[in-house]
Amino acid sequence: GETKDDSPLNITAHDLDGRLNIITGKKGTGKSHLSKLLVLGLVDYKATVVVLDLNGEYTGLGYSAKGGGNEYSDRVHVLTPGANFRVSLSKMDLGVMLKILVHALALPGTSTREFKHIWKSLCQQGKFTLQDLGDAIRKSSCNMHVRDALFSRYYSLVNSGFFTDNEESATGFEKLFEKTKKDGGALVINLKDVSAVDRQIVLEYTLGSLVKLLGQWRIKSVFLFAEEAHLYLRETYWEDIVTRMRHFGLFTNFVTNQPDTIKENIYRQADR
Repeated sequence: GETKDDSPLNITAHDLDGRLNIITGKKGTGKSHLSKLLVLGLVDYKATVVVLDLNGEYTGLGYSAKGGGNEYSDRVHVLTPGANFRVSLSKMDLGVMLKILVHALALPGTSTREFKHIWKSLCQQGKFTLQDLGDAIRKSSCNMHVRDALFSRYYSLVNSGFFTDNEESATGFEKLFEKTKKDGGALVINLKDVSAVDRQIVLEYTLGSLVKLLGQWRIKSVFLFAEEAHLYLRETYWEDIVTRMRHFGLFTNFVTNQPDTIKENIYRQADR
């Protein structure tokens, strides 16, 4: 692009690789426009990009201005929770599920310990369904308050529509990354019209899965764009991502018009 005095402005891919960036400015100054250019520029270099899209602004990156497909159509994959983005409960990692329960649904410590016991018992039986989980909570020998807390979170999981017992309709992250392995691509997680609680469930699953897969070296490096970061930025998981996980290949770009909502520890890690 060009600056206000018509000087050319370029950002090299090397300045994004392995870095933590914060894109900020007043509303309407072009933060999202710049982010979209960076996303497509990285895809041009066959990078894998994950976008947390709260307003559905990135869903059209694979379309031309006239509504038809463009050169990125085959490399921009829009994932809508509850529609083409659902996960199988029996394939869920316990660590990721606990992140959802504790950080998104505020499950108390005593109830968390009981849930771990129930989950491990179900895993020993092999595949299990949402109904099996509900029945196991009902039959649990824990006290009434713990059981009520577990049922409350259980119904939040069921009502989110994000979890399914249909293995064929489930979409695991590792399978999704197969689409971007050869020529790069962007996975746009469309969170528009998703309730605040359900959005937090999807975010915890997404971030927890990314950390797990990268930590086990099962996927290559990923560029993460967190649009409207001030609406869900919590120190609980981001601290791990901006410090430890960047060494495993997760490179984060925060986009926000409220820079004061970003914690000081993230600013200390930021490259620009």
